Amino acid sequence: MKQCPFCREDIRDDAVKCRYCGSSVLPPQSAPEQAAQKTELESSQVLLVLDRGLLYFAKFVIGIVVVIIALGTAFFGFDLNKARQDVDQMRKDVQAAQKEVQEAQKAVSDAKTSVVGISKDAQDQLAQAQQKSAETQAKLDEMLQGAQRETAQIHAIVVAVAPPPATSPNPVGPREFEVTDIAGLYRFPSGQDGRGQTIALIELGGGYRESDLDTYFAKLHLHRPNVTAVSVDRGRNQPAGDAISADGQVMLDIEVTGAIAPAANIVVYFAPNTNSGFANAIAAAVHDETNKPSVISISWGGPESTWTVQARSALGQVLQEASTHGITVVAAAGDNGVTDGVSDGRAHVDFPSSSPWVLSVGGTSVVAAGGVIVSEKVWNSGTNNGATGGGVSDVFARPDWQANAGVPPRKDGSWGRGVPDVAALADPGTGYKVFVDGRWTVVGGTAAAAPLWAGLAALLNQGVGHNLGYLNPRLYREIGPAQILRSITEGNNGSGTLAGYSAGPGWSAAAGWGTPDGQKLLDWLRAHPNAS
Repeated sequence: MKQCPFCREDIRDDAVKCRYCGSSVLPPQSAPEQAAQKTELESSQVLLVLDRGLLYFAKFVIGIVVVIIALGTAFFGFDLNKARQDVDQMRKDVQAAQKEVQEAQKAVSDAKTSVVGISKDAQDQLAQAQQKSAETQAKLDEMLQGAQRETAQIHAIVVAVAPPPATSPNPVGPREFEVTDIAGLYRFPSGQDGRGQTIALIELGGGYRESDLDTYFAKLHLHRPNVTAVSVDRGRNQPAGDAISADGQVMLDIEVTGAIAPAANIVVYFAPNTNSGFANAIAAAVHDETNKPSVISISWGGPESTWTVQARSALGQVLQEASTHGITVVAAAGDNGVTDGVSDGRAHVDFPSSSPWVLSVGGTSVVAAGGVIVSEKVWNSGTNNGATGGGVSDVFARPDWQANAGVPPRKDGSWGRGVPDVAALADPGTGYKVFVDGRWTVVGGTAAAAPLWAGLAALLNQGVGHNLGYLNPRLYREIGPAQILRSITEGNNGSGTLAGYSAGPGWSAAAGWGTPDGQKLLDWLRAHPNAS
């Protein structure tokens, strides 16, 4: 083995050049040869050796650089601050993500709570809706029951069929009267026919037929009055075809007022048989600018105790409005005596007759002969056959104009409005002959006495030349005490075991100031035009 003289690498014996640096390893030569060799070495070999060295050096350096780069990359190949910032940012991102997760969980929880809350609210609302539905149904039931009570409480007061004739072979007086005969008994003023007057009739059922009116007034040889039907709240003229139905009341009102005041206009206001229908019918009459009634006749009513405060107030208000319009309102006092048909063993009066704004009309029984009244007393045919209403109101206070009339106190000692104010024939035993649904019949009750007074009011208006309007204050302060009316001093309106009120001089809770003397009353009114 030998070494390369240049790079000191081991060389096999047979090699002529170093396999690493390529230098010749031949033995030394002569001077000229060496010179040539040196020249060659200088021009190529030396460069080659240098290149090889540089190559190895470069490889070494590259290796070191690679190691350094690897180590630097491993330990120092990035910015620690930036890495720390990146880690912090990652930590913040993780925290933000955790916060988002927590918020999402909270949102889910809130949503669950909201769903539960909504469900609870929905259940509460459902329960409330069910409660409201139940309350609404209860109100509807109450309204229905109220409507049923209204229909039951507001009745035509007429006693539709007269009892059979007396069995005595020689009964005193006729069993029935023509309306014109009754007007004669009470001396209704002659020369007056109601011209220029309008009488309003309030009806809550039934109807009339033109043919029946033609027959009736032809029989009496009277000019048939002008009769007009007015619909209120869809009520209408609808005859039932039965004389004992509401037709009897409608025909009685028309025929009585028409027989007394045949030249008057008669306007019939038909309304449903309800509290509101009743009030609206009266209101329609009061505010009727076409017909302009001067008198309103009401033959319908019911015990005060069956009316609600609201219904009574609404009806009372329109009755008061009538007085401010100069309209005289006449109402029947009822046909069930002192109890007014209430079975609680106490005294009751009928409404709207008990209103202070109404001229309340009670009933009497009359015995007549030769066109003259022989006797007259309070109508009381017994519990089953009717008796006049009358007594003291439980709901209306005693008006000032009744302060000196001798109205008895209530059971508790307080003072109430006394009824009736006046009276007239009402006993169906000697009743009014009318024509209803194609046949003649005899009827009675205070529902006949009320239109009789309404007809008289129309005659009085005509006779004095103006509407008398609200007559009650003058009746109690002047007309009654002046004894212008026929005083009723006999009888009472007891019912069953309840004694009732007795008639007597002056005013009584059984017959008021008494029955009319029409001519005497007109004369007095003419003589006292400025009376207050």
